[in-house]
Amino acid sequence: MKAANEELKKLGYISEYKWDGNHLLYFPGQTFNYDQERRTSARENFEIASLSTTLKHPAPENISTPHDPLLPALNLFAQGNWMAEDRLKQLGITVAQAEALCIEKGIPINSTH
Repeated sequence: MKAANEELKKLGYISEYKWDGNHLLYFPGQTFNYDQERRTSARENFEIASLSTTLKHPAPENISTPHDPLLPALNLFAQGNWMAEDRLKQLGITVAQAEALCIEKGIPINSTH
């Protein structure tokens, strides 16, 4: 053990070591401190790079938005699809209400309505 501890001391990973009767105590050396500073700096640089990437490419806002069961029927309606009318009736929505909902949700309506 003594040879290994002396090698760590020689390499600068520890500045000193002591036996207190129950534990072997190590005190950091210059090489250890340098490595810790380098790791901290690398972590900070990575976090800054990650943050700038996130700011450049923010997550889409609709990821956490719950699914709206009306959207499929409204999209069909906006496209002028004949199946939309039956689905809207099943949902209890009139054509006027569907038009208003499309406008509210920003769904462009085909000019055939």
